[in-house]
Amino acid sequence: MAETVLALDGTNPQVAARLMTAFGPWRRLEPVRRAAAETALRRIAATPGLSRDVTDIGTRSLAG
Repeated sequence: MAETVLALDGTNPQVAARLMTAFGPWRRLEPVRRAAAETALRRIAATPGLSRDVTDIGTRSLAG
């Protein structure tokens, strides 16, 4: 999922931001999936040059 968001962000940031909303309930997932979702979110958030919307959704998701 992270790869898709990062690939789309350069060409279609609105779609990338929409995909980011799937990470909204990541804290309620079972432990293995929760860890994978957190890793993906941190990877996305650490990528320089992201669109404003993807950055906003990612940081809000991580902040809880």
